[in-house]
Amino acid sequence: MDWSLTEPIRIKQALATPQWKQAMDEEYSALLKAQTWHLVPPSPSQKVAGKKWVFRLKRNTDGSIRWYKTRLVAKGFHQHLGVDFFETFSPVVKASTIRVILNLAVTNGWQLRQLDFNNAFLNGNLTKTVYIQKPPGYVHPSFPNYVCKLDKAIYGLKQSPRAWNETLSKKLFSWGFENSKSNSSLFILRCRSSIILLLVYVDDVVVTGNDTKLIDELKGTDLSITAYSDANWASNIDDRKSVAAYCVFICNNLVSWLSKKQTVVARSSTNSEYRALALAASEVILLKQLLFELNVNLPLKPVIWYDNVSAGTLATN
Repeated sequence: MDWSLTEPIRIKQALATPQWKQAMDEEYSALLKAQTWHLVPPSPSQKVAGKKWVFRLKRNTDGSIRWYKTRLVAKGFHQHLGVDFFETFSPVVKASTIRVILNLAVTNGWQLRQLDFNNAFLNGNLTKTVYIQKPPGYVHPSFPNYVCKLDKAIYGLKQSPRAWNETLSKKLFSWGFENSKSNSSLFILRCRSSIILLLVYVDDVVVTGNDTKLIDELKGTDLSITAYSDANWASNIDDRKSVAAYCVFICNNLVSWLSKKQTVVARSSTNSEYRALALAASEVILLKQLLFELNVNLPLKPVIWYDNVSAGTLATN
């Protein structure tokens, strides 16, 4: 079988295929260049996590092979909470926040740039000592029995996304960026009459802004928020729970929406509609706060449309 046309199943198949072997060599060289680990002698007290190669074929739109992608990953399921790691949470930007920023960029004619960090997780710093096995197929001839003590995070570890996010955030803060209060994955840099908006989703970044009196342009941009909420009362015949839904528009552009079964049984249509209205209102408040941080003018108060008079009466009282 020609393994240059498909993804290998075993490490021996990859090592015997020149294209995959070259991709593995490049990945291994990147790990060494980043000083990801150093070799140490094994001891009974060490908890050594496993390691494996992951192979992916990247194809063009016509199905032809674009490049051979390999990734050396740790077997994170070997790690134990409280021993090998503590915190794992890493924020990502909300989809509605991305749509709001894109809306502003289109409205004001700003340029957009998309960035992707290569081997992003290798820049994360670990707070716990982690040992992993040597990469399969790459055994140091002078230290065949040694294990790798990680100095940097690698893909597959439970704490790697958080470590990378902390590293990136510290770097952005040192450049003068600030976190948005509405979404911690939105970074804002203001300098005199300029502003830069930076959205982070793991290792993908979208940057927009302008260096010519952009804050004044933002203040002069009039936008409006309009939302629609609705509920389908007791629509599920199995548990009689209602489905709540809303959609939020900035100008005429849809930026946020939701359709979700409610967690409790509503005893009336008013109850179910009121819960849907509350969900829509909370999303509108979040988006309003985001626009306020960006100095965007809202000449009119946000409007939420609903189709239940009783629910509206409850909301106003």
